[in-house]
Amino acid sequence: ALEEERERYRHLFHLAPEAYFVTDLRAIIREANLAGTELIGLSLDRVQVLFASARDKHRSLRRD
Repeated sequence: ALEEERERYRHLFHLAPEAYFVTDLRAIIREANLAGTELIGLSLDRVQVLFASARDKHRSLRRD
């Protein structure tokens, strides 16, 4: 049941007609919906790659 609710949220978030961005405490965008990616001119796939790369870089810096 919880996983179904999460999937429902993801669906609503990504397909909302308004641009939504999820940021961290430093105002770095961590996630964007489809309308958000269109607003900033990047594909959803490209944004996900950028977020994943930034997250991985941050994790590796914290380990050092």
